[in-house]
Amino acid sequence: MFLYIWPAEFGLPSMDIESLQFMDIVLDNDLVPSQLCDFDAYSALLKQKIRPALLQTFWLDKYNYNSIIHNCYTQHLIFPYGLYYMEKKRSKANAAVKSTRKSQQQITMDAVQALNMLSAKLSDNKYFCGDK
Repeated sequence: MFLYIWPAEFGLPSMDIESLQFMDIVLDNDLVPSQLCDFDAYSALLKQKIRPALLQTFWLDKYNYNSIIHNCYTQHLIFPYGLYYMEKKRSKANAAVKSTRKSQQQITMDAVQALNMLSAKLSDNKYFCGDK
């Protein structure tokens, strides 16, 4: 298995976290146990509060899906696979958002609150945990 980095969109490269984990690339090996616990808490916060808002915004909002997501994926994926992949990804996003049993407004409010908490924790520091 190799690490595939998508071409840069919006000036940012994209890496697959699961590939890094599969290849045993550990980016947090310099952290002390308390920082690892904080890191796990931040990861859980991102998955629970921010991920549903991102799925809602990018995959379920018709305007964003048609103008951003659809164009980006269709440029990089071959024709029949691109349609299949995007429908599958969109249905997974819909199921994930519905599983929260929250309204769109509540999902957005939770994400804003989580981002404010992370922003307050980061403050003027460059990193959440440690010096790198």
